[in-house]
Order: sequence, then C-alpha cells, then structure tokens
Amino acid sequence: MSTPNLDYANLDTRYATPTSVSSAIAAAGSNQYIYPAGFTKADLDTAAAAAVAANKPLYLPPGTYCDGTTRLDLPAGLQMLGAGKDKTIIATNILIRSNQLFSDFTVGVDGQRSAFDTTTTGARYIRVKFSKGHASQGNLYNISASASDILFYDCEFCNNTLGGNGVQLVDKGTAAVHLEGITFFRCRYYNNSRMNFEIVQRSDSGQVVLGYRRIDHIECTFEPPTNTSGQNMGLSYDSEYLQDSSLVSTGIPSSGYSRIENCTIRGGGYCIELAASTHMVVKGNKVYGGTATGGTGRLLSISGINYADAYHQITGNQFYGTLTAHNVVFQGGRNNIQNNDIETPGFTQFLRANNSIFKGNQVVTTGTNCFLGEDTYDNIIEGNKFYGGTVYTIRLSDPDSHDDVFRNNDITAPTLDFSIQAGILRTIIKGNRTRTAQGALWDASSFDTEGAGSGSSVDTSAFMQVVRAADNASAARPTAPAVYWVMNSGITPVNAVYPDIIFNTPGTLTTVGTPPAAFTPSAISGLTYDLDADSITGTDGTSVATWANAGTVGGSATQATSGYQPLLKVGTFNGHNAVRFDGTDDRLAFANQSVGPEYTVIVVSDLNGFSGSAALVGADSTTSPNRIFQFKFSSSSLLTLTAFTGGTGSDTSKAFSGSAHLTPTFSTATRSSTDVNVYHRTNAPQTSTLAAGNSTSTLALTIGSNVNGSSPANGDIARVLIWNRALSSSELTQAWSYITARYGIAAT
Repeated sequence: MSTPNLDYANLDTRYATPTSVSSAIAAAGSNQYIYPAGFTKADLDTAAAAAVAANKPLYLPPGTYCDGTTRLDLPAGLQMLGAGKDKTIIATNILIRSNQLFSDFTVGVDGQRSAFDTTTTGARYIRVKFSKGHASQGNLYNISASASDILFYDCEFCNNTLGGNGVQLVDKGTAAVHLEGITFFRCRYYNNSRMNFEIVQRSDSGQVVLGYRRIDHIECTFEPPTNTSGQNMGLSYDSEYLQDSSLVSTGIPSSGYSRIENCTIRGGGYCIELAASTHMVVKGNKVYGGTATGGTGRLLSISGINYADAYHQITGNQFYGTLTAHNVVFQGGRNNIQNNDIETPGFTQFLRANNSIFKGNQVVTTGTNCFLGEDTYDNIIEGNKFYGGTVYTIRLSDPDSHDDVFRNNDITAPTLDFSIQAGILRTIIKGNRTRTAQGALWDASSFDTEGAGSGSSVDTSAFMQVVRAADNASAARPTAPAVYWVMNSGITPVNAVYPDIIFNTPGTLTTVGTPPAAFTPSAISGLTYDLDADSITGTDGTSVATWANAGTVGGSATQATSGYQPLLKVGTFNGHNAVRFDGTDDRLAFANQSVGPEYTVIVVSDLNGFSGSAALVGADSTTSPNRIFQFKFSSSSLLTLTAFTGGTGSDTSKAFSGSAHLTPTFSTATRSSTDVNVYHRTNAPQTSTLAAGNSTSTLALTIGSNVNGSSPANGDIARVLIWNRALSSSELTQAWSYITARYGIAAT
C-alpha cells in the first residue's frame, strides 16, 4: 500500500475555517446543501443518501442528533458540515468510510467508540470533536479494518473518563489489516484516562503483519492523562513483533516510519514511548513531564527487545522534567540524536544503545548523573554540553560497554567528570573541555574507576585501551598530533606499537605518521558508475531531472519528460537523500552508455509493495537482441539478475530467494567470464554458470525501470554503484562494509 504525502502548507488554506471548507466544496461543484428533516438517526440516514445521490453536502444546523444507542453509519463519499464543534452534537459513535469530508461537529457517547470501515481511504475529518468513548477501546478505535490516506485536521480527542484512550489503533495480525498514511494535523488530546494516543503492531500468535507506516502527528497538543500513575502516556508507538524473538527471524517488516513533529506534549506517565517501533522522526517538539507516580514518567522512552536497528531521528526537541523519574532513555541501534535540549532532575541514559550518534545536545540535570551509558557500544557522543550530576556527570557503568567515542564535548561537573567502570574496552576520550567544581581540566582526580572498593580490581590492560582505527569503524581516525587522555599511569602495554598509533610512555598516546584515508568505493578500481543521491541538491519533493555520475565514464542519468521524473527525498533514507520512483512511469537513463560484458552492480534501496516486478537498474528493452542485463525484484521474495547474450546463446538468470525489499537494504549482482552471482546484503550468493555468448548491444543504462518503462520501481534508491568487472570476494567485503556503515543497514 502506498499513499500520497499531504501538502501541509496548503491545509490551512483549504480547511482553516468552515467558510474555507464550504468554498472547497463549492469549487468541486457541490454548492447547495441538503438538510435533514429532523434529529434522529433515520433522518440523517435519509438525508445522507439524498446528498450523495445529488452530489451535494449535508448540512446539520445546531442541535443534538441521534439517540446514543446505534452507531451512525453514513455512506462513503458523503460531505457533511455542522454549525460548529459546540453547536452540532451527534450523540453516538460514527463509522468512518472512504472519501468522506466531515467538518465542524462533535461526535461520541460514553461506552462506545468510533471506528474505521473496512479498507477506508481518502477520508477527511475537519474540526470534529471525538468526545467520550469506550473504557478499553478509546474514543477512536481500530483493530479489524485497513485504513490509508486519512486526515484529521484540527480535531479533538477528549473526555474519555471510563479508563480508555483518546485514540487506539491496532495493526492487527492478519495480512488484510494495515494502517498507512494517517495524519493528525493540529489536533488536541485532553481529559483522557489512560493514553492520549496509542498505535500497536500486534502479531496475534505469529500471524503475518504488514507493519504500520506514516502515522504522523504534526503540530498537535497533548495534555496529561487524568490518571497519572503507571505508564499512562501522551502517545505511544508500539511494535509488538520486535519484542518477540520468534517473529524477528521471519522477516516481518517493522512498524514505525512515522513523524512526531512540532507538537507540545505534557505527559502524565511517559510522554513519548517508542516501543520497538523503528525509523521514527521526533523533531521540534516541546515535551513537559507531568506528575507521575509508581516510578515512571520518562519524557522520552525508546525501548524494545531484539532492537539492534531502531534508526530513529530525534532532533531539535526540548525536554523539560520536574521529577527524578523524568529521564530520557535511548535504546536500540543506529539512532541519530542531535540538537536537543534536555533539562530534568533525571538523567539521559544510553541503555543498550549502539551505532548511534549523540551530537550537539544540551543536557542539564540536578540528579546523580547527567549521562549514563549501560551496555553501549560503537556510539559517537560529540559536541554536546553537559551540566550537572551530583555524583558524576558522565558515567559508563556496564562492563559490556565498548568502542564508544567521547569527543569535543563541554562538561561542567559539580564533582567528578567521568566515572568509568572497570572492564570497559576501547573507549576513546578526545578533545573535550571539562570544568569541575575545582576548575581542573582533565585532572586525574576528575576520574573514578569504580569497582576498586567493592572487591573488584581495575583491569589496566583493557581499560581505555585504544585500538587501530581500522578495527573501530565508528571512531574517526586520529589525526596527528592527537593526545588521548587515559585513566592512569599504569596502562599497559607500554611501548606497544600499532600501525596507526603507539603507546610511547605510560599515560600518553600519540599518533605516528599520517593515518590512511577513509575508504570510499572509488578505491576499488573500475568504478564506472557512482550515483549518490546525497550529491543531488534541492528541497524535499522536488523533481529530479538529472543525476550526475561520479564514476569514471562521467555523464548523467537524465529524464526530459517532467511526468517521468522521480522526486528527491532529503534525509529520509537513514539520514541520507534518496530518489523516489512512483512505480508507474518514473525513470532516469544515460545516453549512449552501456555496461558489460563483465560487471558488478550494487544498489541501495527501500522499495514499497509492487505487482509483477520492479527494475532497480539495467539495460534491457525486453526484446532481443537489445538486452544486456536486468537487475530487479521479480516479486516480494525474489531478487533476480538476468545476463543476456543478445541472441547468440541462452540467457543466464539467477534469483535470490527470501530477500526483503520493504526496508532499507542493499543488493549485489556480479557477472564474470564464467558465472553470475546474486547477493542479498552479505548473505551467501545464489550462483549460476554463465551461458556462452555476450550481448553486443549498446543499449543505454536505465535506473528505476526497463528502457521501455516496464517493471517500474516503487520506492527509494539512494545509491547505484557499477564496476566494469566482477569484484573479488575481498573487494565485495570492502564495498559492503562501506555501505553498511554509511547507510546504517545491517550486514545480514
């Protein structure tokens, strides 16, 4: 399922007032109203049927409609306007159907909940107040229906005093139920008992789930739930399957891929919970901790078991807490946490965080620790300002932590700057500025090893040992002259020589010579095509007419027909740009530049669902002899390379079964003089012996479809790399390591 992106800038013009809604309807040719004969459900049913038949809107004058006992089930496509949220009252719940445009009334009654109809799409609810609701299912509830392309603009979800949520959505464990493209724009949540908003992906005993996506909150306001104990939350994005190890191995797509942006969130228990959801964007929000009991009350909680790949973007938020429970917890892998302001008596906690960036944040606390790392590894903590911590400002407290880098931070500590538990490996502290209460800069008294007084000893051979940069992909290579502060003068081994660095005296580490440059694909000879979406300039959503090639053959992939041009997506591919193809007719092609006879192709992509097949890159007109190669997803589970002989012999095709295209991934194909190989990520390849004969065609290379536009790709392509030969296994490993590190994609 793929849904269009809403034009948020145009929503105010279209829907800001009842007059503007009427104008939008009038512009569509429906400028006369149908009025109900009375206030009963039967009156509304009759008037609604007449309105749809006449293609005119139904207008509800001030008053209270229905009797509160029977759900209001109005037809799809109906346009219905009330006199205002506080003037037109529908005293029952409502079934949301496709292509409805409803505005300016209140709906709801205690003990019932509104819901989506089966496979609802295109509905628009403008200034509708969903008041009251069900004790366990909320004011708006969904568990048995798919929904897509739904807008709630300036709506209210409120007054559930029976113990339920404001909104409760479930992406249920069946292939027929899927939620995608539901937008809450400038909505308000208040006076609800449990959670204001909750969405969960539920496996239902291992059934297939598709994973919800693009359930966005933009410029919304969340007031604290009325019951502030326990985990009553502002909003929760939950993905149950990732917490079930029996389901993770099945390749079920994760849920998330949604935005919480420019909202004001006042929490009761947790303010924001991301429980095993992935690829969330939390940006520009103001988050305030409320009064919480029961030991909970986190301002932001990222949690989940089996959670190596979270890929959250947490940027430009303000978190304010008043209780010690108001901490911020980051868990999972490959998060980008930048430019946030965190002020709380609690602490910022990296709990099993890995491969993440914590950069440009300001953290202020009156609690015991300002920054606490537990079981963390391969993180970069850079350019932050840390203030406070009554015991320690920075505390690394778990012996399973390793390979973290602290650099260029500004640390103001009341007592001790760093507390580092014995046994932590390969932690680099470089270029930081610290100020203790005594004003010492990197004084030995600023450090505490912990453990020595509790019966354990400091392992000086492991503590603060720095390895070669090549063995630590997350750490920037040292540049001469670099001095690394180490914990104590007893560090060993003394005078141990490494290719990049040397311990020449106890307690001091300096570089020797010039470290080698970081690897790029051009370091492998024969790179003829290198198309990197990060090289494309422009704003998000602009058309891409030209994609420049940085490979040795030069040139650009172009598209002169505006309707066939894909779109630039800025920063949406794990922080990188991507080119988005529409699955219909988008494509880019080179003029008079072909590939072959030997080659290696690597494509970094994230495709949506499609029927038939989706070509990533190739030179194939689908008619012999103008066929060189075709690299595509031929179905949701088959990644296929076909090497054509141009009619001189049998074509060779090989498919990799079980490959996933619905998440960011990379795919590789090689053709040598003897065989073809297809790889999904770095898994062992599928191989076929090459048939005799080479294509002599000079057909142009095409990205996003075949040359004739068939097999169009639906989704994002971030990088295309092509070499004019089959790479060796060691060269492939180099290229794959680069891809996994740059784009944050798991190797297998």
